[in-house]
Amino acid sequence: MTERTGLFISAAGNLLMTGLGVGFALWAGSDAIMFDGFFSGVQFLMVLVNLYIAALLARGATPNFQFGYAAFEPLVITLRGAMILAGAGYAFWMAVRAVLAGGRPLSMGIGVLYAVVAAVGCLVLWAGVARAARSTQSPILRTDAQAWLMDAGLSAGVAVAFLVGYLLQGSRLEHLLPYLDPALVILMVLVLVSIPVRTMREGLRGLLGAAPDDDLQAKLNRRAGEILAGAHLEDSLIRMARIGRVLYALAYVYVPEDAEISGIRDLDGARDALEGALQEAAKAAGVPHLEVDTVFTSNRQWLKL
Repeated sequence: MTERTGLFISAAGNLLMTGLGVGFALWAGSDAIMFDGFFSGVQFLMVLVNLYIAALLARGATPNFQFGYAAFEPLVITLRGAMILAGAGYAFWMAVRAVLAGGRPLSMGIGVLYAVVAAVGCLVLWAGVARAARSTQSPILRTDAQAWLMDAGLSAGVAVAFLVGYLLQGSRLEHLLPYLDPALVILMVLVLVSIPVRTMREGLRGLLGAAPDDDLQAKLNRRAGEILAGAHLEDSLIRMARIGRVLYALAYVYVPEDAEISGIRDLDGARDALEGALQEAAKAAGVPHLEVDTVFTSNRQWLKL
């Protein structure tokens, strides 16, 4: 499955879940269901943007963007997290107002029906998109898969809450049922607010060109040392920046004055061997794209961070 196919599946699923959520929310009079539908609506809009971004990434370098369009990907991820966070904040405020106003009546049976259907649908879509993300190593699809899993969790929570409310009808606790829907919205926001925050943090790290995790840095530097030792160039340092799906690596290689180098062809051979080894190591570590530049220097200052 290609990245584009995975995005089309995700877009179609989000559009379906948005319509389902809004329709059932109006039918049942539930803000919790409306919030679930809103979440799907935001995802649908962002998947449309992602389709455009995927087309840009496929272009590669252009005269105006000579390092490609990789930075657009973390930008979209950051915006998605911000939109979800803003919507969650608004839903939280409206739910608090509803609690203070005495709650609101709603149809429990309709709520249970919606939540079960939505939870099953989201889990099916999560499985499909997650599989596509693994096969394509796409950060965009990985974020989509996380969103589907979160949406499934939302729907499952709504189902459980409405089922409890349905069972409480006619009991001594029936007077609390008008508070169930706004209380559920508040709980959903508090439980899930960390997800858009993490999404924004991931996107901002990409926008700012932060280095990848320490384990990946150690693997690539270790592999570089092994390859360069064969060319009698034992000291090196790789500076790295992860921007979206692309890892940029700038390798500084120390060339001592007494190095057994006969000319530029030896350095070209060392550079080709280094890049090939780093590409293999990055692919094995789950990095879909690696861009490598190599600088040979006789000044050790460049080998310090």
